[in-house]
Amino acid sequence: MRVYTFIGRVHPERYNYSMHGMPMVTFSPGDGTTTSYQFQLDNSQMAIRVETDREVSLLNLKNAVSGMASAALDSLGFVLSEALDLEIVSCVDPDGKWHVFNTIFDGFREQGTGAAEREHAALNMLIPHALSSMAVHLAISDLRRAIREPSDTAFHCYRAVESIRQEYIGEVNDRRNRSESWDRLRQAVGMPRADLDWLKDLSERRRHGEPVDVSHEMRERALRIARDVVNKHCSMRPLAANVKVETVTGS
Repeated sequence: MRVYTFIGRVHPERYNYSMHGMPMVTFSPGDGTTTSYQFQLDNSQMAIRVETDREVSLLNLKNAVSGMASAALDSLGFVLSEALDLEIVSCVDPDGKWHVFNTIFDGFREQGTGAAEREHAALNMLIPHALSSMAVHLAISDLRRAIREPSDTAFHCYRAVESIRQEYIGEVNDRRNRSESWDRLRQAVGMPRADLDWLKDLSERRRHGEPVDVSHEMRERALRIARDVVNKHCSMRPLAANVKVETVTGS
């Protein structure tokens, strides 16, 4: 058996949540492998011990642990009638190596010469749109959730796309304009229909309550699709006439 120990923080951390004697749960999916999860919550710090006899990438295991630990924490929140959040912070793998996680989803940050300037330009473009357009604000808030909640990444990514699509409906919000808004969106941002259909399928399955097993690679594809829609929409869509943006230089 390979043993991993994950550590996470429960928010709001200031209330020092503790629960001892939490159950250990073992899953045997029928392929000859077993994986056990054991939880301990002390002073808003959660430890999750994972024993498994199968090979799995650390990122995919982290996503699975995040879902399992969130289920345990949501159970506590249900009993207490409280909204609790979990952040998986670190892991010690079977070889004793310590891994520290952050909330950055690798592969999207600007790289190379001029990266900082390009990120600054992107931020200056995005903020006015997010402040003046509820659709953009909702989209980027869903993308935050997509990073935070691995099992619901596709759901939140597609909802982000749906939010942006609202800006292509037009003045009359009827069935015809809602249907045509998808064509307008795809034409505006140059997004292949196959990508949106793939994302829609995963999202609708989750929306209707079906558990969806999403790998790290699938999460990356979903995030890339939704981020491209938001970025391209904001880069080509003019701000409303009543919105004025001034460049402010810092000291």
